[in-house]
Amino acid sequence: MAAKYLVLDKETVKKVLSAEEVHILDMLIDKIRNYEGYKKYEVHEYKSMNFAEQLNEKKDKKALEFAELFLEEIKPILINSAGEGYSAFRYAIDTNLDSEKAKLPLYSNSLFVEKLNENLDGVEVSYKKEFVENLIFKGYGHYKHSLLFKW
Repeated sequence: MAAKYLVLDKETVKKVLSAEEVHILDMLIDKIRNYEGYKKYEVHEYKSMNFAEQLNEKKDKKALEFAELFLEEIKPILINSAGEGYSAFRYAIDTNLDSEKAKLPLYSNSLFVEKLNENLDGVEVSYKKEFVENLIFKGYGHYKHSLLFKW
């Protein structure tokens, strides 16, 4: 089920709805928040947002969703790495693959890294971007991107 969003500012709500309808809307929002599985649904306060704020919110939401998916993938890898005696793991982001290159803005998002740090209690996660210089043509090269996990 795809999530649907409705962002309303308070002034518009007051113009369109009666005081009683605004009260009912507030009660519905509270009911959804109190629902056990409400995290499946996005509930926003009806507030005024400019377009840039809406874009940033959408970007941040995507980064947090990606973090949830990535956590499911990386936890078994970290457990396996620790089982082999390592105290750190470097997840290389292969930008030669189009699928990984497209996810690069998500990997480098500070909220993504913050979410990983929150959910991997005691594991320090950081995003690394390193310039690798071409040995033949000085001044030219490429960047290597990775996530570093230390415990």
